[in-house]
Order: sequence, then structure tokens, then C-alpha cells
Amino acid sequence: MRFRSWLAVLAALLLAAVGRAAEAKVAVMGLDDLIRSSEGIAVAKVDRVETFEGVKLARAVVLSPLKGLRRGQTVAFVAQPTWTCDSSTAVAGETILLFLSAVDSRRGISLKGLTDEVSAAKLATSVEAAYGKDTRLYLISNSGLGRRPVVVEGGKSWASPGYFRNGERPALLPKPTEAGLVPLDSLTAYIRKATGGGKV
Repeated sequence: MRFRSWLAVLAALLLAAVGRAAEAKVAVMGLDDLIRSSEGIAVAKVDRVETFEGVKLARAVVLSPLKGLRRGQTVAFVAQPTWTCDSSTAVAGETILLFLSAVDSRRGISLKGLTDEVSAAKLATSVEAAYGKDTRLYLISNSGLGRRPVVVEGGKSWASPGYFRNGERPALLPKPTEAGLVPLDSLTAYIRKATGGGKV
């Protein structure tokens, strides 16, 4: 009888551990879902990465707006993981294709490794004071997977389109290279078409 009780407890603990492991995975969005769910999309240049209120933030200038942003606009985004499987980061000087989700200023921001939430309103106020009132605070969409570094090779810019729903590449996009990259101009044209055009 004791053995059965012990076995039942062990089975329950094992199921709980497996359940938690399953929860700790990013549900990777296909390109079209990422485009639809992001509030801001742009090719941008990160000009600095610094810490505000204990949070690592990147400041970037929009070079080519694709959705919800304008050319020359400054945006700030959280450049550190917010949970275990978040890959959010940024490197000063990099040019990136960026998919962004606005931070709800009424809530706190949970960050990996910190026990207390950071006040989003307080963080947004610090960002506005440092970068100007027009600078909005964002998170990288899809737990950091909305950051696509731009690679320049052979005088041409390239970026990863990420994943496609059911593995089906849209006909408007060329076949990715072995490194998983497509020409940036083809990718931005596809995003513009999907969004109905970005502000210029």
C-alpha cells in the first residue's frame, strides 16, 4: 500500500514537471501571424543599449517603416529576456528588421531573474525623459523572435523571414538561402503588401 502511494506521488510530480516544461516554450508564430499581431514593424538601426530602472533597453531609429511607425521615429524596446524562453536582446550599431508589441503602461514588466515586476509606467516615463515624449516603449514580438538582424553580403541586404505556417513559403517571397535568409527588399515588400503599406 505504501509503495502504491509513493508511486502515485512520484507520478503526480513527474506529470507536473512535464507540464511545466511544456509551458516554458515559445509558441513560434509564422510570418503572417507575426505581421498581424505586431503593432510596429520596421527596419531600424540600434544606436544605443543602456539600463533604465534596472531594465536593459535599446534605442533604435526607424529607417524604413512597415507598420505603425514613421521614418526617423525613435523607439525603445526591452533588450533582455522577460521569461525563460525569451531571446530578446540588441546590439548597439546593428540594423534589424523589428516586430514590436507595445508595453501596457498599466501593468508591470516581469523580467527573467528578477523577483519583482518593474513598473511599466515608471519605465516609460524614464524613457520619455531621456529620449523625448514621442519615444514609445515596446517589447520585441514573439518573445524576442521578432528581432531579425540584417546581414549585408555582396552589396545586398538580407534578413530571415522566420517561420511559415505549415512550412509553406508565400509565393511572393524567394526561396531562402541555406542560411535561411531572403533579400531584405523582397521581405519588406511582402510585409508592406500584408499590412496595406507603412507610414512614410
